[in-house]
Amino acid sequence: VGINRKQFFEICEGFRNMAPGIIGEDAADHVKPKFFKRGTLYISVPSSIYAQRVYVHRHDLIMKLNLNMDGHLVKEIRTLVEA
Repeated sequence: VGINRKQFFEICEGFRNMAPGIIGEDAADHVKPKFFKRGTLYISVPSSIYAQRVYVHRHDLIMKLNLNMDGHLVKEIRTLVEA
């Protein structure tokens, strides 16, 4: 699914706004959207602990992101551990 720059920024902003409430308040400082490719939102995390938290809550995150976007742009969320 191709998206434009505006949609990418909306997805990132939506993720930043909802992630703390879903995966923990400390997530805002550590879990960041990196890029979007073929329906997958890639998230930068500092450790496997944060990666696990994103993984456990990925379905909720995807559902809420897509509700905010009025479409089903986000099909999957994957994490990239970057120390």
